Amino acid sequence: MFFHNTSIAAVRTWTGAVSTNWSNPANWLEGSIPGPTDDVYFTAADPLQGCLLDISTSIHHLSIDPIYGYLITFPAGKTLSISGDLYIGNPWIIWDNNANIIFNGSTDQHIEIDNYVDWPFYDLTINKPSGNVILDSDIIVSNIFNLISGSIDCNGFSGPCPPPCTPPQTGGIYHIANDFAL
Repeated sequence: MFFHNTSIAAVRTWTGAVSTNWSNPANWLEGSIPGPTDDVYFTAADPLQGCLLDISTSIHHLSIDPIYGYLITFPAGKTLSISGDLYIGNPWIIWDNNANIIFNGSTDQHIEIDNYVDWPFYDLTINKPSGNVILDSDIIVSNIFNLISGSIDCNGFSGPCPPPCTPPQTGGIYHIANDFAL
């Protein structure tokens, strides 16, 4: 008899109940770690401790509540792939952001960071088969900005489009067809 394990898209909410490790199912309110189709939330709903991205993983959306108060650590050598939107309501809680964050969805994806305080992506990769990455706020890439495929809509903001794709002051959309690394 064969059993096929399927993953159903769901909301995953961080609690940090037993440790800081992302990979421990007991740290998630729903009792399982997020998968590629799941929406991940860090809320102010009584988390016990911060979060360490101790594995490379793929998720759909990532949302960090403005009043979430614990550290989220993205260490070097780890990759977080996001096929949906990224919303960071409290940029002060991201610490040791040295991971590669990849946007790889097939529809438009938004990046929004509230209370902009020069929160940098360390490595940022855009590898989209279709759709735009739409910047709803300025961002900084402090190490490698790798544009493999896709379109970037800078939406009137000043970053992260480095030369040769620096946006005009009025914003613009940039179509990237080949590898580009800064």
